[in-house]
Amino acid sequence: MNLEDKLLGKLHSAQEIDEEELLLVLGANEDKVPEYKAKLDLLEAEFEDYMEQNNIPYYDAKKLAEGLKDFLWKDKKERYNGNFLLPDVIDAQLSEVQEKVGSCVGLTALYWVLGSRLGLRQSVLLHPRHIYSRIILNDDSSRTLLDLENTRPSGKINFDYYFDAKEFGIEGLVSATLLNRSHKKKEEGNLFGALDDLTKNLGFEALKDQTYYSMSILKFDSGFYGEALKDINKALELDIQKDYFHAFKGEILMELKKYNEALECFEKAMALNKQDYEENNKDEENVHYLLGAIRAKKELKMYEEAIKDYNWLMLIDDKNKPDYLLERGKLKSQLGLKDIDEAIKLKPKLEEHFLK
Repeated sequence: MNLEDKLLGKLHSAQEIDEEELLLVLGANEDKVPEYKAKLDLLEAEFEDYMEQNNIPYYDAKKLAEGLKDFLWKDKKERYNGNFLLPDVIDAQLSEVQEKVGSCVGLTALYWVLGSRLGLRQSVLLHPRHIYSRIILNDDSSRTLLDLENTRPSGKINFDYYFDAKEFGIEGLVSATLLNRSHKKKEEGNLFGALDDLTKNLGFEALKDQTYYSMSILKFDSGFYGEALKDINKALELDIQKDYFHAFKGEILMELKKYNEALECFEKAMALNKQDYEENNKDEENVHYLLGAIRAKKELKMYEEAIKDYNWLMLIDDKNKPDYLLERGKLKSQLGLKDIDEAIKLKPKLEEHFLK
């Protein structure tokens, strides 16, 4: 068992880890930890100067938290978009030439480490597509909180994912980092490394459903459809309300030639997506799910139903209307041949007439 695995084991069992250990699990090589601790020392010293210049007191957690946010953005006006591993984020933050610093995960990691040095009590709000910092100003019966958006200079929350986010401690940040790392390894063609990171991530409750979903995609792309089905079923056991889980299960079932079940999955995805579609006009997901349903209906020879679906597609996805017209035309031809076959069955002499 390597050092990272040991440290992740501590986190899996809810044990605390120190800053050096956190640097390791957030991407630093063991021999580079002293270097990155020194770089954090430099950032901390610069912030202490900033505090003095701006009259920010240590005893006021709210001013301290907002001051740290302002400090990190003051010389990097376009710092969002970039790295997710903490060492890369630290380097980019200190760089005099590099403007982009980090992704939401990377920026939140840097805020966490510096905030912990200043004594801020923190958690994270975690969504499969985003992460926020939460500062606990007091933890009495009223529990006063300050939530910060690390991807905006103002710190004002991006509400796209906020209300569906769940609160976690440091394990949430580590889980998000592992999930991002697995995605990067997959893009680089390191499928075993990607699967290894996902397996490690299953030790956390944070993003467990998303981790099973990612494992399912990885196995699906490798042609292991039966194993992919097992993983997507585990994801659905954890959250049956995610439309894209149902849609991906439909894709797996199509490969397994279980077309009736696949159709049910696509229709379930469309039903769950309906509210989002009506509120946010989410055409892209709606189109994807409907195309999946059409493929299943074609395999089931439900041509009339598929034609109706193409009619609807042309209304919500006008840019692809020529393609849908062509496919609808093919289905109408199939439907015509079906009628001819039925007529010949009823009156075989018609076959000679048709052939002429």
